[in-house]
Amino acid sequence: MPPINCQRVLKAPKLCYYRVVSKAAFVDELIQQYAEHLRAERNASPHTLRNYLSDLAQLGQFLRDRELCLDSDGNVDVGRIDVLAVRAFLAALTRDRKKSSIGRKVAALKGFFRYLAAQGTIKKNPLALIHSPKRERPLPAFLSVDDVFQLLGGIKIKTALDVRDRAVLEVFYSTGV
Repeated sequence: MPPINCQRVLKAPKLCYYRVVSKAAFVDELIQQYAEHLRAERNASPHTLRNYLSDLAQLGQFLRDRELCLDSDGNVDVGRIDVLAVRAFLAALTRDRKKSSIGRKVAALKGFFRYLAAQGTIKKNPLALIHSPKRERPLPAFLSVDDVFQLLGGIKIKTALDVRDRAVLEVFYSTGV
């Protein structure tokens, strides 16, 4: 199967492909090509496709609204999207989204721009140095001071094993294990 956006040419005994690049590569066209790539080659689930396409459409709308990376006709040109435009988009998201949502959007954008770089549509991936935000992890549940004293007080010291058990519990408590 030929790569997307290519024409077939028969040269000598070999069949060759060469890329047809339009004057400007517009985001909406490329998003649809990427969706087909995800569906056909990556076997992405319908939910993943819907979410990724929504994330990419949000980027396109953001760039249009702020008149960033536009060509002379007012269309978003992916060749003009740079790190600063992507960071501006992510900064706008940070105000009202959780880190997990932003992480998914970064993953969608990274996949899209990696695809465009592999296809030769863009020369440099603007997301190459951008990392997903670290997920927030809930603090582990721990015993209150009263619970610890009740636990330690429940051990009746009668044998050497009881002394050992109490010492182990005190070490656990004092070291945070």
